[in-house]
Amino acid sequence: MQALNDTLPVLVDTSVWIAFLKNQESRETALLADLMTEENTVCTCPLIFQQVLNGISDDKDYERIKKNLETFDLLYAEPFTAAIEAANIYRVLRKNGVPMRKSNACLIAYYALFNNAYILQQDRDFEHIAKYFPLKLLQ
Repeated sequence: MQALNDTLPVLVDTSVWIAFLKNQESRETALLADLMTEENTVCTCPLIFQQVLNGISDDKDYERIKKNLETFDLLYAEPFTAAIEAANIYRVLRKNGVPMRKSNACLIAYYALFNNAYILQQDRDFEHIAKYFPLKLLQ
């Protein structure tokens, strides 16, 4: 894990957003709150954006949270390249006997890698990925 370099973006994983929106206290949600009040670049990607919105049933909450998420920088990657690279991450881990609980973590990791972003997460899949790829885990 690495400490934050203020010039790099921070991709916040779905697990942290959901905990933050439910007002669950953790080291990661406190760090997210700090990042949003400082001059750091909090980012999202299409998959995280969708995953966060998927869980919101109330229409007013959905619109409010969507509007808030739209204020953060959106990391982009060409979709087919991202899919291929995420599959490669998954394959490398599987070849090395690393159990991945969610293959979507590989796609999110690719967005962070491709955009040279730190990732703020509370999901051990990212820790596995960081052992085999130069994924910057924010602590």
